[in-house]
Amino acid sequence: MEFGRNGAVLRTDEEAERENAKRPGNDIDLCIQSVVHLGGYAALVTAAHLNGWEWSASPMYTIALAAGFACAILPVAFAFAERAIVEFRLPEHPNAQPAYRHIGGVTAVTALLVLIAICVVAAKAAESLATNQEFNIPEYWGDIAITFVAVLFASAIFGPRLSNTPPARWIRSLSAKIDRLGGGLGRLFSVADSWLVFIVAPMVGVTQKRTRVRYGLLFGNIAPCCVAAWFLPSPMGLVPVLWSLLIVTAVARRWAWIEDDREVAMLTGNFSSDRLRVGFDQDLSDETLWSYLSLIALLPIAMHQLNDWGGGHLFAVKEGASETRLSDFWAWLAFYGTELAKSIPFVDWSEIYSVRAASDIVMGAPASRHVIFIVRAVTDLAFLAVLLQALAISARTRKQIDLFRDPENPLDRLDPFVEPIELRKLVSYENGAWKADPALIADFPKYNAMRLHELRIKSDENGPIHAAATALLRAHREFSEPIEQLAKIAGSKTVNLAQLGAAWQRVVHAGAYDLETLEYVRKALNRKSQLWDIRTQIVRTIIDRISPSPERTTILRHMLSDRLIKDSLGEIRLMAVEQLFEDWKKSSDGRIVDAFNLASSDGHGEVKTRIRSLLELMRARAKDTPHAANEGISEHEPA
Repeated sequence: MEFGRNGAVLRTDEEAERENAKRPGNDIDLCIQSVVHLGGYAALVTAAHLNGWEWSASPMYTIALAAGFACAILPVAFAFAERAIVEFRLPEHPNAQPAYRHIGGVTAVTALLVLIAICVVAAKAAESLATNQEFNIPEYWGDIAITFVAVLFASAIFGPRLSNTPPARWIRSLSAKIDRLGGGLGRLFSVADSWLVFIVAPMVGVTQKRTRVRYGLLFGNIAPCCVAAWFLPSPMGLVPVLWSLLIVTAVARRWAWIEDDREVAMLTGNFSSDRLRVGFDQDLSDETLWSYLSLIALLPIAMHQLNDWGGGHLFAVKEGASETRLSDFWAWLAFYGTELAKSIPFVDWSEIYSVRAASDIVMGAPASRHVIFIVRAVTDLAFLAVLLQALAISARTRKQIDLFRDPENPLDRLDPFVEPIELRKLVSYENGAWKADPALIADFPKYNAMRLHELRIKSDENGPIHAAATALLRAHREFSEPIEQLAKIAGSKTVNLAQLGAAWQRVVHAGAYDLETLEYVRKALNRKSQLWDIRTQIVRTIIDRISPSPERTTILRHMLSDRLIKDSLGEIRLMAVEQLFEDWKKSSDGRIVDAFNLASSDGHGEVKTRIRSLLELMRARAKDTPHAANEGISEHEPA
């Protein structure tokens, strides 16, 4: 038997086999197929150009080139799209789930308006140059720019304090209207973003486990495109360039999604939540930097192609230089390098100091200025964005490690990418097995037990992470072997009901219970059918066998009102309600009242009725004991 993605239904082995049979070919095979096809395509184009084949000038050659490139990309793209749909990463049809709408209408409309404004200004400037006129920025434009910047800063400073004023409400109302009007555009951007993450990025191998494989596949996709783009006739050569730019964007966007998941995991403490969109099986920071580095070759090739498309007159050579320089890759690379140097570090210092480039290639027609503007904008924005994100992640990681090592800080887990690095430091390979260093284990701060159980279950039993997690559990915690086996069975993807029941009976017989491990088992079995009896017994054990503590109260509150890990059984939630009320009578804990208020509209009728009646009792007691800590008890009827 196997549980579905959301754990709601058990599937038979036959059903799982039928579903697996529907999946496209193996990921690595599809990626290699694309790399081999692109490599052969680049070799054919290079041979045709260097050997001057006669058919290379015919229309059939152009058609064959277009078909060949499409055959290298489209079949693999369709296969990964089908896989993403099967794995519930992409919707099967426009109205199906998951519906990606993470880019709002306001964001999409704002981005579009900014792009239009930039294009209008650039077109106006180029028009002035074409008529030998200077394009001067009027003084009032400066006033507008200063006012705009001042308003932005003032909004950031005073916005939270003035959120309930009429102007703020009017702005929110206007934003809501723009969001509705631009919702279609936002959804279009969201769909395109999800396609980049779940189709294009896997196509180039960034979802592979091994780092060397990811690098090889990424290089194997971009390098042939660069070679083909240089030798292809214009404008056909722009197609591989655009595809390579799409690859760079896809890798960067998947990295951004992974970093978002890292942040969510650390904030929620849940490394396997349904809120995680892609997870963190790979750290793509290095791959993203490498793909951005490929822009150094792609952008000069793009300028070369655009120059040929313009009849060779878009750019020119400086006086005294040979026209053959326009066909020299190194000349274009030097030209791009000088333009890049003129804008480093992201300010046009060359204009301030009247610095001129000395490359053999120079701008010619007015349209060439549009090309340079786009190239420099892409370079500046891309490099600046990736640099800032890399620096922010590095600083966050260092701060997190410092907090984890601080004995006065309650942080009990590490970032999912830092975690394996730190755990591997605790073990060494000796005599064919991974052995933990007792001194390092003793000095290691106490780690979250649930996370250690997850690592033991999901990692290779003969690997370093499994050895480190086992050693930490034994050194920093007291747990019995039966409850460890129960956690392993409950957390596995395929749950054997007989084994689960036998493991629970061994735990009961041993009588050695652990609160965090029991809660881990409860969450692992939550929303899974045919397990109601064991789940009820586990919660009853938490209530009856575990000593009262703030930790137990927190777990009971989560069973009742936490929408991510709330128990799916009304009977269990009712048990949690009764015990929480008993705890409240002893402590008057306001967090229990908050949990009751959040759960006062529970879908289970008996739970809802009981909570509302208990809230009435709490309010009555609050009136009798006005100085008690009952501030969380509202006088109004719960929603």
